[in-house]
Amino acid sequence: MTAIADQNAEINIGFFDEANQLPLVITPKRRGLPLREFFKSTGNELETNLLKHGGILFRGFRVDGVEDFESIVENYYGSLIDYRDRTTHRSQVRGNVYTATDYPPELEIILHNESSFAAKFPTRIFFHCIESTEKGGETPIADVRKVYRQIDPSIRKPFEEKGVLYTRNLAGGPFGFTWQEVYQTQDKAEMERFCMESETDYEWIDENKVRTMQLRPAIAKHPVTGELLWLNHATVLNVFAIEPKLQQMLLKFFKEKDLPNNTYYGDGTSISREVIDELRKAYDSATVAFKWEPGDVLMLDNMLVAHGRRPFSGKRKIVVAMAKPVRWKDLDTSV
Repeated sequence: MTAIADQNAEINIGFFDEANQLPLVITPKRRGLPLREFFKSTGNELETNLLKHGGILFRGFRVDGVEDFESIVENYYGSLIDYRDRTTHRSQVRGNVYTATDYPPELEIILHNESSFAAKFPTRIFFHCIESTEKGGETPIADVRKVYRQIDPSIRKPFEEKGVLYTRNLAGGPFGFTWQEVYQTQDKAEMERFCMESETDYEWIDENKVRTMQLRPAIAKHPVTGELLWLNHATVLNVFAIEPKLQQMLLKFFKEKDLPNNTYYGDGTSISREVIDELRKAYDSATVAFKWEPGDVLMLDNMLVAHGRRPFSGKRKIVVAMAKPVRWKDLDTSV
């Protein structure tokens, strides 16, 4: 971090959590310094530190609304990624800037690396706090290099050997999505083309219900650092990870094969509740969190760091931008 500090005498740097050193926190000594200018002046040094720490929080800088936030990310990483192949509800704010997941505030969102179930996913994700809540609503983050090391090798092994199979039943209703919502189209032929191009198998159950299956690796080596990463949605999309009351409702109303979302080992065998519990413990052991302040911008390497959301009460508005996509087929997934 010395290079940035040397070039910017007006900058304070540090950590909320010295043990984890995530996120790196950068604040200007003179509040209101435009974040746009800071990005221009630091360039490669920011990227170097992002690869080391996994996440950087910019606090106390000036960001002139969503348009400025969008422009800052685009200037740094190019075109933003649209949100397709959806697993959660988001609202479009501007262009390819969306709200953070529109999910009941009383429920937790389990840690995950954004869209790691998809054939193509972002390697950079930015969060910008427009409005913070007084109670809860943190975005916990965890370094998945550490998560990988925390998982017992006997639990990791079948994932490393078989990968993860993601199954979805897209029929709408109170518990799930329609295929139109997920793929952002009303055209079945277009949806089918997207599935074929994204290595997603599909099966029409009836006129309005389609079952999709996506086989992906569970781990990857970071394309720059070469470090092994626990990179998947095996936990967050598994029925045993859902809030207990909702889990009971789902298991009461659906057969396992008809659940809106579920995950399996890559050969289709079930993942036990005990394994899901152990995976959650591994995430918990590496998790850090901080209270949002209006104006905050959090920049994550989406391959190095997972994120979630804690329950909250009151008003909360966080917007999200994603960039710099990578395809699974271009990653090294060997152990």
